[in-house]
Amino acid sequence: MIKIKHNVNKCFYIIFLLISSILIIFGIIFTPSFNELKSNFLSIFKQQSLINQDYFEVLNIGQAFIISGFLVIAVLLTYYISKVKIDGTHIAAIMMVLGFSFFGKNIFNVWPLFFGVILFAKVHKREYAKVINLAWFSTALSPIVGYISFDTSVLKSGSFVAILIAIFFGVISGYLIAIFADHGHKIHQNLTLYNAGFVAGIVALIINSFLKAIGFASNVVNKASYLKNENFKLSIVLFCIFLILFLSGLILNKGINDVKIIFKKDAKYQDFVLHHGLGITLVNMSFLGTITTLYVLLVGGHLNGSVYAAIFTVTGFSAYGMTIFNITPIILGSILMSFLTGGISSIFVPISFLNNAMENVKSNTMLTTTIFGCGLSPFVGHFGVFAGVISGAFNSLLLPNVSILYGWMSLYNNGFSTGLTSIILFPIFENIYKKRKNKFSIES
Repeated sequence: MIKIKHNVNKCFYIIFLLISSILIIFGIIFTPSFNELKSNFLSIFKQQSLINQDYFEVLNIGQAFIISGFLVIAVLLTYYISKVKIDGTHIAAIMMVLGFSFFGKNIFNVWPLFFGVILFAKVHKREYAKVINLAWFSTALSPIVGYISFDTSVLKSGSFVAILIAIFFGVISGYLIAIFADHGHKIHQNLTLYNAGFVAGIVALIINSFLKAIGFASNVVNKASYLKNENFKLSIVLFCIFLILFLSGLILNKGINDVKIIFKKDAKYQDFVLHHGLGITLVNMSFLGTITTLYVLLVGGHLNGSVYAAIFTVTGFSAYGMTIFNITPIILGSILMSFLTGGISSIFVPISFLNNAMENVKSNTMLTTTIFGCGLSPFVGHFGVFAGVISGAFNSLLLPNVSILYGWMSLYNNGFSTGLTSIILFPIFENIYKKRKNKFSIES
C-alpha cells in the first residue's frame, strides 16, 4: 500500500462535481429548446424503467444528460452527509448510478430502495457510512418502483395508492438486498465483481414472483427501444469525461510514475484507491473507459443508454478490480461466442456466415453483454486467461435468458448472470485446477 499525500475525499468531490457539471452543460447544449425541456422533463419519472428503457430514446439526449448530472450530485450529497472515507467501492457505486441514470434510474425511483438499506442499517445499528454504497447499488431494483407506480394493470397509473404501494415494495426490496448482500460472496466464490447485482437478481425474482401471485404484475413483453445514429454527440461527452479523469489522475500522481502498474495487476477484489492512490486509479478508469468506448465504435455499434451504462460500469469498477490484463480474456471470450452463435444461426436463414456473425457481435445485446461481462475479471486472477475466455463466452450465452425470470425488474441483469456463471463454472475449474496441481506434485 502506498502513502497517499493528497486529500482523497476533497479531490473526489471536486472531480465528480466537475463531471456532473459537464453532464448538465452538455444537456443544455443538446436540448433543442427550453420549452421542450420544461414540458417533457417530468415525463421520465412516469417510465416503468424496465430493462431496455433507453432514456436517450424515451426523452432526448439533452434531458437525459441533465437528469444524470443531478443524480450524480444527489449521490455526492449522501456521501458528504454520511462522512464516508472514499475508496474504490464508492467510485464504482457512483459510476454505476451515473451510467444507469441513462437506462432506468431517475430522481424518483431510486429513493425507496436507498432508504430500504438505510432502514436496515438503523434496525441493525450499523453506521450509515458503512452501507451507503450498498444503498446506491440496491437501486438496481428501481424498476420495481416505476412499474408499480405507473404500469400495473390493477392500479391507476400515478395514483397516490399506486405510488404508496410502489414505495413500500421498494423499501422492502432494499431491505432484502441488505440482508442478502453479506452472503452473496459465499455463493459465487468472489468470482464476479457484481455482488450487489447478483443479490439484486435474487431479490427481484422473489418480488416479481410475489407480485405475479397477487395480480400486480402482468407478463410484460419488454420491447427494446434504443437510440441510434448519435455516436458523435455521445462519444464527445464520454471522451470529455475520460479526459477529465486522465488529467486529474496525472496531476494527483504528479506525472506518469508508477502508472504502468495498471497494466500488470491481475486484481482479485483489489481496491486501487487504497493500494495505489486516487491518481493511478483515475488513469486506469480513463484508460478502460476509452478502450470500451472505442470497441463499440470500431465494431460499428450504437452508443445509447444501455451502452453508456455498460461503459460507465467498467469505468467505475476500474477503481475496484478491473485492469486491461484481466478484462481482455473476458471480452475475447464474449466476442468469440457471439461471433460463432451469430454465424451458426445463418445456416437457417439465407444470409452469409460472416455477415450474420458480425451483425450479432455489434448488436446492442451483445455489445452490452461483452462490456458488462468484464465483471467476471476475478476468473483470470483465480484460474488464468483460459478460464477468463470461457467465462466470458459462457456468460454471453446465459445473459439473454435470465431477465425474464424476474420480469426485467433488475437493471443489473449482468450482475445476476455473472453470478450464475460463477456458480456453474467454479466447481468445473476448481476440479481441473486440483487435478493439475495433484499431477504436478506427483511428478515432482
